[in-house]
Formats: sequence, structure tokens, C-alpha cells
Amino acid sequence: MNKNKRTKVAKLAFRFVLTIGIVNLFADLTYEGARSITGPFMGSLGASATVIGIVVGCGELLGYGLRSFTGFLADKRDK
Repeated sequence: MNKNKRTKVAKLAFRFVLTIGIVNLFADLTYEGARSITGPFMGSLGASATVIGIVVGCGELLGYGLRSFTGFLADKRDK
């Protein structure tokens, strides 16, 4: 591979990584922003603090449980 082509590939790779990083930044902002307003939003709908705590806690438990289960499955797949 000549130097000119290698430089072009390196620029394309850098542009791809930069684009994915920007997309990830906005995805994280959206996700974390949505998580931070769950409690106040449910409270504005009339939910008590107990109900909010139970719903948010069950959601966290389900999320971490699924993450553990799918991680275990990914390890067992071993391709």
C-alpha cells in the first residue's frame, strides 16, 4: 500500500471514530437526561415517593440483571 493511500485510509478511519464519538456523546446526553427526570416526571403524574422508588429500583434491577445475563451468554458463545 502506498503512502498516499495509507494517509487517505487513516483520515477516513479518524473521521469515522470522530463521528461515532459525537453520536455517542449525544446518545449519552439523551439517555442520562431522560434518567434524571424519571422521578420528577412520575411525581408530576401523582406518584408517591414510595411508588417512584419501587418503579425506578425495579427498572435498575431489571437492567443490571439483563446486562449480567447477556454478558454471561456472550462469554459462553466464545466465537
